[in-house]
Amino acid sequence: MTMSGNPPVTGPAAGNPPVAGYPPVAAPPPPPPPPTAAGTAEQQTAIIGLLMREYDALRSEITQRIGARTQIAGFAGVISAVVAGNGGLTFNRPNLYIALVIVAFSLVWWRDSNQGILRLGRHLRMIEEQVNTLSTQLYGRPALSWEDRRQAERRAERTVWRLIGRMGGWNPR
Repeated sequence: MTMSGNPPVTGPAAGNPPVAGYPPVAAPPPPPPPPTAAGTAEQQTAIIGLLMREYDALRSEITQRIGARTQIAGFAGVISAVVAGNGGLTFNRPNLYIALVIVAFSLVWWRDSNQGILRLGRHLRMIEEQVNTLSTQLYGRPALSWEDRRQAERRAERTVWRLIGRMGGWNPR
């Protein structure tokens, strides 16, 4: 005891190195059990949930791109009709050429937008494959089929439609 009646200060509070057992320290938690090759069922379910959130976000982006693509095409059509109709269409006036340039730019933009949607579709097929693998392990059956089925339908289209689709950017090779 010190003169003040309090016990002496020891350990880290007194500036001394920590003393074993002071203050009492709880034992560290035991390590988690080692996961199996595919992870535990809870881990697989959590992974499926995360993949489905990404899947939903990508589907939403595709929907937004389709809406934007349609709006741009509509605006380009209206603007070119107004420009072309202003004063009549003749080869001597620039309004015909301006309208054609607007239509050409909108077609290029449309094609680029379609190719972006195809890239998203490829990523969606990858997610479908991962979800279906985990789903089959957990539940005995695949959970998703839209992108794979749609890709198979694209490949089964007649050659003429596939060529037109390639030019439009909505059908890969």
